[in-house]
Order: sequence, then structure tokens, then C-alpha cells
Amino acid sequence: MSDKKQKIGLCLGGGAARGYALLPIIQNLTRSNFVPRAVSGCSVGALVGAYYCLYGEVKTLNDKVKEMRKRDFINLLDFRNPKKSLLKGNKIKKFLQLLYREATFDDLQIPLIVATTKLPDFKTKYITSGKLVDAVMASISIPGIFPPYQLDKEYLIDGQITQHIPYQELFKRYRIDKALVVDLISGVDYTKSDIKDLSALDIVLGSFYSLMKTSKIDHSFSKKIYIMTPQYDKNSVLGSLRFDKFDSNYWAGEEIWNKSKTDLDKFLNL
Repeated sequence: MSDKKQKIGLCLGGGAARGYALLPIIQNLTRSNFVPRAVSGCSVGALVGAYYCLYGEVKTLNDKVKEMRKRDFINLLDFRNPKKSLLKGNKIKKFLQLLYREATFDDLQIPLIVATTKLPDFKTKYITSGKLVDAVMASISIPGIFPPYQLDKEYLIDGQITQHIPYQELFKRYRIDKALVVDLISGVDYTKSDIKDLSALDIVLGSFYSLMKTSKIDHSFSKKIYIMTPQYDKNSVLGSLRFDKFDSNYWAGEEIWNKSKTDLDKFLNL
């Protein structure tokens, strides 16, 4: 499936627990001998992308998270005074350190761009150097849930705020010809949620994701990108935080791969 003549990038969007859908997509790409020129990602897309670019595969990551149970995810929660954020994020950082150890961008097999959002001007900041743990922590710092992540003298938050599918930087930095983009949030229809059951957190997260879904694809890139959008059976807003629900999100990725394979094969071989 790979195309040696053209440089093709891979863009992995954010979507919290919906990110399990990225695993079968990348595994199928690997089985097809496709290796991207570079990868970009934000939020969970940065988390999975960093692992893929470091090790050249995600099967071992797949095996790790599949074995985790609800209590394992609960143990990653370190609550704090909600004045600044719901969680401290220290336990999540330790978990990421187990995944990446002390690896830096220099250790990667595949070049990686991690999208974050810089405070206080809310401008996109792309990270391409330093420790992977720091870049990913910054990119997954959902406002209100995690505090802004300090990196050097800057404070950074979730990259989805400004770039929920950060494909443009792949074209700019690596001058790729095409990009395969995985959009994890546009396939969720939150209107199916029962309004009587919506909590304050449902509304906050729903607003957060709805704003990101309004971003449009730059027409100048419309023929240069192929977007895969997994569809999810469970459309509740809080479904994006159910990290203990591996199977349903994983199979959303497997399903979109099977539906897209023919068109994707043509796209990658044009």
C-alpha cells in the first residue's frame, strides 16, 4: 500500500478515549507496509503518535491498555483543589514515563510534530524537540481537567483547542504530497444524548468538542488529504472519558478501516 514516489504524512486527531480507534488503523497501516514521512498529533493523537514514532508499532501499546481495568484508570486520577483543575496530572505523567521512559524526539524512528496551545494568547505551538513525556503532557492537558503544563517558561494546554487535526504543519515542515488524517470527534453525534441526563461536565466537554468540530478544512488541501472518521455507537459526551471501554472504541477504528480500505489504497497510490 505504500507509495515510494510520494511523501505521505499521518495526522492523528484528539478525542480522549476515542483514541483507541487509532490503534487498529495504525496496525493495519503497518501490516500494509506503509510508513509515513512524518506524523502529527494532538491530545490522544499525540500520545499514540509518540509511541508509534518511537517504537515503529503500536501493538505493544494496544496490549498494555487492553489489559487495564477500570480500577487501573481510577488509580491514575489524582484529584486536587478544583480552583485550578480537577486533576493534578502527576500520575498520568508517571504512566507516560513508563511508556516513553526518557526518550526524546531525537530517538524517534519517524519524525513527529506535537500540537499544543500556548497561553495566554491561545496560539498553536508545535513541539518537535525535547522529551516526549513533556510534549505529550502538554498536548493532553484538557482545560479544567488538567492544569496548564509548564514547559521551559511557557504554559501549554490541549492542542485540540486550536488544531484538532493538525495536518497543515506536516505540509509546511516536511513538504509532503498528501496526508492521511484521522478525525476522532466528527463521528460523534452528541444530539442523541438525553438532555435530562446531561451533567455539568457533559455540557462543558460537549461545548469543547462542538467548537472544535466547527473548524473547516482548508480548501487548498482538500485534494491532498484523506480523512478517516470513525463512527461511534455510544454518543454520550462523557463517553470520551470512558477509558475503561476499550472494545467499542477500538472496533470503531477497525470498522472505518474496513470501509475505507479500497479508497485509501487508491489515495496512497495515486
